[in-house]
Amino acid sequence: MGTNLRKGTASTGRTNIYAGQKGILGFETKAINGFNSLDEAVTLGLLSPFQHVEKGQMIGTLKIIPFAIPERTIDEIESFTRAHNPLFNLIPYTKKTAILIQTKLTTTKVSVLDSTAEVTSQRLKITDAELIDEKRCLHSERELISELNTALSSQPDIILIAGASAIVDRRDIVPSAIELIGGEIIHFGMPVDPGNLLLLASFQNTPIIGIPGCARSPKLNGFDWVLQRLMAGLAVNGKDIMNMGAGGLLKDIPSRPLPRAKVSRLGQ
Repeated sequence: MGTNLRKGTASTGRTNIYAGQKGILGFETKAINGFNSLDEAVTLGLLSPFQHVEKGQMIGTLKIIPFAIPERTIDEIESFTRAHNPLFNLIPYTKKTAILIQTKLTTTKVSVLDSTAEVTSQRLKITDAELIDEKRCLHSERELISELNTALSSQPDIILIAGASAIVDRRDIVPSAIELIGGEIIHFGMPVDPGNLLLLASFQNTPIIGIPGCARSPKLNGFDWVLQRLMAGLAVNGKDIMNMGAGGLLKDIPSRPLPRAKVSRLGQ
């Protein structure tokens, strides 16, 4: 067991494990499966890897199935955990800063922009991060480039861009503006819905995220999974995002213009 975790009192062959502080749960699924394959008498159940947890939340439970286990099994467990130390841990959030840039069309309602700013601020607070500024500009490369340069001069830990329209490909306004200032597009798209149209980019080690439209809602979406890892100080690359598909079909957002179920019916 790694840092920032605490064990509960053992009883009836069970010990529960709790988060010592807010963060995300870290472990390799292969290692946990290996532990549980040592002997059917010893079982370890954890929350999903990289899941956000609050301080005091139960993150796992260790259960001995029979009344006793042989010393040989204990030796095997000790050997395995030494080789996989820590077997799991809690990665705390680091207090980071963020700037939100929202692009707008002439038809964009101010109430939508205000709501997005509030939702984003609250989402960041969950990870102990702070929204230090919010800027708005027309949905054009020239204006977005100007706001990006201004934002970068403030040296935030991350820049978030909420486009007036969804990013449709790597040549769209948001990714083009990022590349024109010398940034790099790391990955576009993710196998998580809601959240498919997320853009991950970087400028000189400062992450820039083109957030999907679903992130205007406070409900869980793929943007949360990427944001939480970054706010815990973890690097995120394209391969990491591609591996998010298992469990990536999340609850649909009621405000979605075209719910996925309706799309299926239209195609029949």
